Amino acid sequence: MNTPGLFIVGAVVTLVVLAAVALLVYGALLDGRDIDEAEEADAGRAPSPGGAAAQAG
Repeated sequence: MNTPGLFIVGAVVTLVVLAAVALLVYGALLDGRDIDEAEEADAGRAPSPGGAAAQAG
């Protein structure tokens, strides 16, 4: 494969990998927001009568 062709293929692969990593980071950020919201919601609730054992499972 000639040099310009190899450069173009490498650039395309790099862009695809960057897009995939960006989606993973975005998903992790959204997941972290869900965890924060769940912790805030749990903080407002009264503890269950069984404690942690009642929540297992």
